Amino acid sequence: MKKRLGLVIGGIAGVCVAAVGIWYGYGKMSKSTVKVYNVSDLAQGYWGDPMSLNGMISSDVSQDVHLTDKQIVEEVYVSEGDQVDVGDPLLSYDMTLVNIELEVEKLNKEGMEIQKKGTEQEIEKLKKQKPVPESSKVSSPGKDETAGIAQTTSFTGVSGGFTRLFGSSAMEPKTGAPGEEDMDEKDPEAGNPDPGTLDPGQDPDKEEPPKEEVKAEALERIDENSKPYKGSGTKEDPFVYLCKENPILMGSLLNMLGGFGEGDTKTLPEKYAQLEIREGDTVDGLLLTALYLDGRKIVEKCIPEEEYQIRLSAVKGEEPEENPEGDEFFDIGDEIPQDDIIAGYTKAELEKAIQEKQKDLKKLELDIKESDLKIQKISGKLENQTIKSTIKGTVKAVGDPEKGETDGKPFIQVVSSEGLYVRGSISELLLDNVKPGQMLTGSSMETGTPFEAEIKEISPYPASSNFFGGGGNSNVSYYPFTAYIAQAEGLKNQEYVSLQADIDTGAGADALYLQKPFVRTEDGKSYVYCSVKGRLKKQEVITGKTLWGSLIEIKSGLTREDKLAFPYGKGVKENARTKDASIDELYY
Repeated sequence: MKKRLGLVIGGIAGVCVAAVGIWYGYGKMSKSTVKVYNVSDLAQGYWGDPMSLNGMISSDVSQDVHLTDKQIVEEVYVSEGDQVDVGDPLLSYDMTLVNIELEVEKLNKEGMEIQKKGTEQEIEKLKKQKPVPESSKVSSPGKDETAGIAQTTSFTGVSGGFTRLFGSSAMEPKTGAPGEEDMDEKDPEAGNPDPGTLDPGQDPDKEEPPKEEVKAEALERIDENSKPYKGSGTKEDPFVYLCKENPILMGSLLNMLGGFGEGDTKTLPEKYAQLEIREGDTVDGLLLTALYLDGRKIVEKCIPEEEYQIRLSAVKGEEPEENPEGDEFFDIGDEIPQDDIIAGYTKAELEKAIQEKQKDLKKLELDIKESDLKIQKISGKLENQTIKSTIKGTVKAVGDPEKGETDGKPFIQVVSSEGLYVRGSISELLLDNVKPGQMLTGSSMETGTPFEAEIKEISPYPASSNFFGGGGNSNVSYYPFTAYIAQAEGLKNQEYVSLQADIDTGAGADALYLQKPFVRTEDGKSYVYCSVKGRLKKQEVITGKTLWGSLIEIKSGLTREDKLAFPYGKGVKENARTKDASIDELYY
């Protein structure tokens, strides 16, 4: 009986455990459900802000034409006393220099776009590369290639040769590609012991002392007395010098590498050296480029004081300068492929290299945007090749194209002969949204008489003061404008008026703005959490303007039919189950 009772109790206990497990699992599943809300309930529209201005009615206005800086007047179409109507040409510019400026800027942008594409490819290559252990790094291409790692490289545009600045020829001219010589032959001084064999007298149980920090100064000029920061000068363990870009080698150094003693013939073993450019000009900096020098290629003794210019640069795509007339080009160096240096990066070096390339990429992206603005600005000059009259009136003054402007007076001045105008000023912050031809609605401050006025001209030069008002911000400049009133009944000269215009912001009923907390940013990209078939998905979006510090425009990647989760909390992650909720549950 006792045995049977035990089985029954055990069975009951098993059922209880299973029940608890099912209940606990259901509870966890329930907690992991994330509430999502209709975008149409979260979204806010924006139609733009009305622009408020002040101005003054005037029957005596003038159009002052000042010559554009660095532009040449091609033709003047009017003379003093001429009657002109709105739209009549006054003068035109020769746009030859502007067209050249535009083409140069377009080429500049194309070059940056090519650099951007190359940098993106380099980042992808670095990301795919597997890091190597610190212990497997080597310092020159003299190592057995079967070891699999080469630490050095040179980027595109770096040459392995150099130019003799003065003195006699001491090396064989460049005749073939770097590395054609047999780099695998044994060096007579190469005698590295087997790494698995202890030196005589070495205690295997004795701990090695910590490595001392290596310090070295980046050298601009290297001679036989310059101290390498490591290396013994053999093929496998070359002298390694930390250098500035394009360093100068002295003849005394080349004699030492070539094995020349007191006489003019080789009496000593040849040496090998490596020139390195590292980030921050420190031995711990990321290796940017390097050159391996082979003393066997030095076939004639140099004058010790002779200088040789090395072409070694860490700047990608930099082309070496042309040789000075009469100088000869020699090659005793071997370039090492870029893939080899990447293959020799440790984890820390890979991370650092990727970060540096990403910085370069961001800078290029900003430079491209700046170039776009320059192109837009230059193109605007071309549109203004012919200056036309903006008012109906009389030409009061015309300057001499050969002399240009004198005493700061306008080159051409047209004075109105009929009608009423509004004169005011516009903040520089609104210049992109207000253009000639735009209509303003206004009313008299004295009588309330309504009217409409068309903007005829906005001066390209800021006013000395904001007398008429344009928003009241003392930290920005204001630009005078003139607007023509076609129907001026009930208005009088020198009367103050208030004006309004709807700024075209590109917004409207279809503009989609969300509260900023719903949009997260990571690695420069914005995203939201959407519900797709009952599961959360991390959805990238393209954002636009930010309003009042709290709303952000969603330009693409999201529609009003989507459902969004508040993107914070432990349960908010991709693939989490979603549950539809009302907007009231979010805020209350």
